[in-house]
Amino acid sequence: HYIATCYEAMGDTAMSVETYKQGIEAYPENNVYLYIQLINYYLGKKQLDQAASFIRPAVAQDPENFSLWNVYGLAHEDSDMEAAITGYKKAIELNPEFFDPYYNLGTIYFNRGVEANNEAMSIPLSETEKYNATILLRDEHFDNAMPYYEKAHEIDPNYGDVLVALKEIYYRKQMTDKLAEVTKKIEDLK
Repeated sequence: HYIATCYEAMGDTAMSVETYKQGIEAYPENNVYLYIQLINYYLGKKQLDQAASFIRPAVAQDPENFSLWNVYGLAHEDSDMEAAITGYKKAIELNPEFFDPYYNLGTIYFNRGVEANNEAMSIPLSETEKYNATILLRDEHFDNAMPYYEKAHEIDPNYGDVLVALKEIYYRKQMTDKLAEVTKKIEDLK
């Protein structure tokens, strides 16, 4: 770690990363910190596949680390959505007051709902059954998103993206009291 830090201080990121990898090879047990350094590096570069390759052994060494499980979810969102969901749910299980996995799960389900809604809007009027089935799927995704967003909102009541998503869900579900409440909060934040 100290050698890698020196390389980083000298501006040689490539050698820093290589040194962390050498440290993992030399000390395969009890080195979760070295894994975390590499995970953070690759996440910062938006290289999720590379981050994912280091997150699995890190989680294996520190399975009670809720933050690692959240990063596990992040690292898998592009390649394996079910693994991402598993990671977020494990992070919540380990720390029920951690905002990020609630927000991330809410966003996964919300985006699925938006996709289903867009699909429904492209269905011809003559295909009523297909349209109705797609609307039901949209509503199911929004139903799945709602409790995660509500908990995220409970943890951080001023996070604008959560409020906007909740507004859309409450509107779609015709939950007028909650819609009015969240609309007022959005206006108050402006």
